[in-house]
Amino acid sequence: MEAPMILSKNKDTGEDFEDRLHHQSMRYAAWTIAWTVSTAVVVFGGEFLWKSSTGLKLLSIGINLGIGVLIVRSFRRLLRRMDELQRRIQLEAMAMALGAAVFGGMAYSMLDITNVISSDAEIGIVVALVGLVYGLGIFLGNRRYR
Repeated sequence: MEAPMILSKNKDTGEDFEDRLHHQSMRYAAWTIAWTVSTAVVVFGGEFLWKSSTGLKLLSIGINLGIGVLIVRSFRRLLRRMDELQRRIQLEAMAMALGAAVFGGMAYSMLDITNVISSDAEIGIVVALVGLVYGLGIFLGNRRYR
């Protein structure tokens, strides 16, 4: 019996499933690093290098947003290359991260609005929370299913 096409070798390149998954994972990681660098450029460039140039600020934010779109595109491709179990683990981790973003983010905002916390609620805290919860979800999913 022949293996499903996704798990077999690519007839044109000779790459197998693991090679293609690794290649797409590296592509996704590269776009993620590019986005992180572009975020730093937006923040620090706008603060120190082009403080008075709205045009450069908008350009850097546009580039950052464009790279973000490319990350989503790359992640979709990565998901398509995963097997069913890997996709299930990702889906469960993303559900946890979405819950943290919506409900954790709203709770954090309400703490600010009601002056329970003395500082302003910052989106960076919510992004970090989402990243941590997503990572935890991947860890727990891999532990559960392997």
